[in-house]
Amino acid sequence: MSISTRTLTVLLYLTSLWGCVYAPPRPLELDESNIKSVAVLSFVPEKANLQRIGLTVFNNEQTQIDLGGRITRTIESVAIKRLNAARPEWSIKQISYDRDVLIARMNGPGLGRAYDGEGLYLDLADLCRTNGVDVLFVVRSLQYDRYRGDGVGVLMHTSSLSSPGHTTVHSHIALHVVGSRGQVVAVSRARPEDPRRLDTKALGIKYELKDNLRPDVISRLSDEMIEQLTKSLNTMFDGLVVCKQGTCTHL
Repeated sequence: MSISTRTLTVLLYLTSLWGCVYAPPRPLELDESNIKSVAVLSFVPEKANLQRIGLTVFNNEQTQIDLGGRITRTIESVAIKRLNAARPEWSIKQISYDRDVLIARMNGPGLGRAYDGEGLYLDLADLCRTNGVDVLFVVRSLQYDRYRGDGVGVLMHTSSLSSPGHTTVHSHIALHVVGSRGQVVAVSRARPEDPRRLDTKALGIKYELKDNLRPDVISRLSDEMIEQLTKSLNTMFDGLVVCKQGTCTHL
């Protein structure tokens, strides 16, 4: 591959909704001379879903667990660590943004399905311009038709009226690399078919969701969700490879 000294080639292994790899992967080029500063944004809500899929639809129930900033802090810390290792010359800026407003725009009519709403693009371009940032690394939650649960959360599948049944923790998220004009130049997704089963007895998980809102259970479930989120974040960065002067490095 012929690569100029001023070009950063991002080899993107795009993952489909079903976790398969598109073939062949297409290289997407960014002019490295224009990349001096980057920022990491989280569009993943801090309130994670705790959901039960019961014997019938009448037994389905959902509540939320507030992780109190741990999701955002984990996303920022993992992303910054990976970016510093791959491109230490980049300046990583901490910028202010209204996450809830941007999530609402992302999930609003015409925006949620493909992350292609012009209004959101303009918001991201404005963030780049006002903060002097060349590239944004945006982590957002996803929802799949085939795989239950959106974003970060815990899902209980049960066929009884008393047992929590098969309980898993998931992290359905995607990483979008966004240029200074608000254009998405690269996407990497975590594997949606790879939730991790939890030991309900050891964690103290009960059938009734209200019984799982005790501080001790919330603490244990929060730790499990952060562990799964960290795994997914590293998987997504593993799917992005930067090449410069013939040397390729995982972000």
